[in-house]
Amino acid sequence: MGRKLRESNENERVLLAKTLMGTMGQKLRESKKESVLSVKTFAGAIRQQGTEEQTNVRGLSVKTVQGTASRTRYKVSTIQNSPFTDVDEFLFRLQMWWHELGGDGQKWLIKYLGALTDIMNVKPRDDLITALVTFWDPVHNVFCFSDFELTPTLEEIAGYSGFDGDLRNQKLIFPKAPSVHRFFSLLNVSNQIRKSNVVKGCCSFNFLYSRFEKPDGFEIYEKGLTNKQNKDTWQIHRRFAFIVAFLGIIVFPNKERTIYIRIARVVQVLTTKERHTLAPIILSDIYRALTFCKSGAKFFEGCNILLQMWLTEHLRCHPKFMHYGQSKDNFIESYEERIKDYKSPEGVEAWISHLRSLMKRPAVCATESSKTAREIPSGAR
Repeated sequence: MGRKLRESNENERVLLAKTLMGTMGQKLRESKKESVLSVKTFAGAIRQQGTEEQTNVRGLSVKTVQGTASRTRYKVSTIQNSPFTDVDEFLFRLQMWWHELGGDGQKWLIKYLGALTDIMNVKPRDDLITALVTFWDPVHNVFCFSDFELTPTLEEIAGYSGFDGDLRNQKLIFPKAPSVHRFFSLLNVSNQIRKSNVVKGCCSFNFLYSRFEKPDGFEIYEKGLTNKQNKDTWQIHRRFAFIVAFLGIIVFPNKERTIYIRIARVVQVLTTKERHTLAPIILSDIYRALTFCKSGAKFFEGCNILLQMWLTEHLRCHPKFMHYGQSKDNFIESYEERIKDYKSPEGVEAWISHLRSLMKRPAVCATESSKTAREIPSGAR
């Protein structure tokens, strides 16, 4: 039974990723045709149930309310976020690790992650994410506002993150879970290390942090690392470990704040094979997290920062359209500067009220070039 379930989940992941890329291809071939991306949401691109060490970390508590999301009446769940005390500690450690990598290490990471690491410097707006869940339509994978629909697209996620904009010629990454020994091998950790460091497909953040961030990690864990006792080799290995930790904590998080070991497979493909992109699994995880939260989940298991930035850009009316194609511009780094004069609502209820009052014209004025919004026919409301 377990084998059949794993095979079923793997088939769903493949279907989801292919659907995303297929829709993207159609949009690129028919650039004049307005469309809204739709995929099967419940297929997890990188998810696998599993927890490791139980840690007291920030969760997103849920309360259930009766509300109306655009055309359809839903029983919705909104997410009420507690302070970022514990997550701030993860971010602080990742930023320290980033600094310790030095200029050469950072350039190597940017080659594969684009501008994505800069989301560590963006202030999270949990009240906005909470409010957005109210308007999510899990059937069509769109946000339904008063008279229009809006959804993030592959082009936007790729462009915002600084990935290669030629998505049509990019390949998907299918994150298959490695064995524990294979996971250790990918991280250049000795197979003599206890398997108990990996529980139900996850390892702790500290498992990576203690070995590869701390300056004395090389000396402390010297015999437990497969770097031939060469510190220069260890310096290279810690870059790979950083990407695994960064993606696991910031981009593909789980409520236990542990790291899925299958992410190491993703990083292996990303750093050793050409023409592969993270954009589809980032977007599918966002869709999936929205749907799970709409159904009552207590933690947003997707990249909330990218979603927050995406909507704010759509609400902020720029004098010029954003261009999400290949560009040398770092859209994430310049984000705070672009929205500095945007007076956003404060608090969940204020955001919900603001989003309910949106009409097509003001909300889409900055995004017509990306064609991510479409008007709802009057008869469908």
